[in-house]
Amino acid sequence: MEHSDNTDMVVEKNETSTNAKNQTKILMVGLIVAFILVLTGLGAGTVYGVYRGSENPIVVTLATVFQVPVARVNGDPILYSEYMNDLRSLRTFYEENKTQATFTKEQQSDQVLSRLIAKILVEQTAREFTVVVNDEDREKAKKDILSRFDNDEQKLTEDLKKNLGITLPEFYRTVMEPTLLEKKVGENFSLNSDVKYSAYNDEQIKARHILFSLNAGESDAKVKAKAKQVLDQIKKGGDFAALAKQHGSDGTKDAGGDLGWFGKGEMVPEFEAAAFSLKKGELAKEPVKSQFGYHIIRVDDMRTAKNFSNFMNDRLKKSELKVLGSIHNPFENLANGE
Repeated sequence: MEHSDNTDMVVEKNETSTNAKNQTKILMVGLIVAFILVLTGLGAGTVYGVYRGSENPIVVTLATVFQVPVARVNGDPILYSEYMNDLRSLRTFYEENKTQATFTKEQQSDQVLSRLIAKILVEQTAREFTVVVNDEDREKAKKDILSRFDNDEQKLTEDLKKNLGITLPEFYRTVMEPTLLEKKVGENFSLNSDVKYSAYNDEQIKARHILFSLNAGESDAKVKAKAKQVLDQIKKGGDFAALAKQHGSDGTKDAGGDLGWFGKGEMVPEFEAAAFSLKKGELAKEPVKSQFGYHIIRVDDMRTAKNFSNFMNDRLKKSELKVLGSIHNPFENLANGE
């Protein structure tokens, strides 16, 4: 009888243990299902927020977690988080330089999305031509960038934070790296000898300029007079690169005004017409006015090469481009040739 009681107790304990384990399993399954439902709900809410163009920090954070795209270029995604980060940087730049009011929110969005679409197209073209950015390219570019800030990394870091709201590693990854890749792909294509690209053969020039911006508070005549004064110095033997660094008001000044190689259709019309009217080694006789201000222009070299800009424009026209939700497609009229 005592043996039977003990057996019953063991059976009861085993049943209790089994029930507890089953309850634990049910609880865990319930938690997992609940977690999945929460994630699914958050994911759906995030996608909805993205489609509405929401700038809510929670939506942006979750969009990063769920890798939600804002657009696709030939199937390759542009992430919403990347789009929002670039948009914030652009607005920071405009706020710092007091130019934000010039552009509507849609125009700002178009500027950002256009750049990101072009970035994807360049990456796709780089894969096709097997072009890569190597460590030597990166180190050379970093040295060049730092030289513009007296080789002081702290100065560069502070400038990036102030003007773009990004860190130095972010700048290297999101600005420098794509710029280097585009440059290498462009150089590769320009000198490509494949006959299937012969339709892109184009006259190109290598030129320098010094830009005198039309700033608020300065009359057109005063800015033009400054440009003419510097032009006269160059005509008398003044060093173009040194004067560009001293007087230039755009990003080329630190490179002596060097614009590199470019073909027709890459510059504003007034600048292009003046530059392509010059011969190799010739200096424009008068400052040239464009929407940006007055330019002193000198053509350093000429060549026949393939026009990378025209090639990429054609690739864009033939690409499958999908912009999701209510965000404006900056190239919506491209198919109509507008």
